[in-house]
Amino acid sequence: MSFHVLLVDDDELVRRSVARNLEFRKYGVTACASGPEALDVLAQRDVDVVLSDVWMPEMDGLRLLEIIKERRPNLPVVLFTGNAIAEYETRARALGAVELLAKPLTPERLELALRRAVGAD
Repeated sequence: MSFHVLLVDDDELVRRSVARNLEFRKYGVTACASGPEALDVLAQRDVDVVLSDVWMPEMDGLRLLEIIKERRPNLPVVLFTGNAIAEYETRARALGAVELLAKPLTPERLELALRRAVGAD
């Protein structure tokens, strides 16, 4: 099963690496560098799942999650972070995140989380 991922991360190296990995696995990917850019994309196209970093300038991933859930409550969102997960986990779950992953993201763990988020597993 293939689906389209909206990837959001302000770190260009992480964004490129994750996008390449997803594309290699035959997923469609739209990559954004910020929360506002991601919201613009969501206003223009459908995606199956959002994959977003938590810690970003301008708008963090938790605020992005909150806005997405207000606008598109059924759109699954998977968050990831390089910081301590416990710091964000309770709030992420309360806001409706499907999962919160720790960096570095292994390809297998990432694919499993995304497939679960869209109901493919």
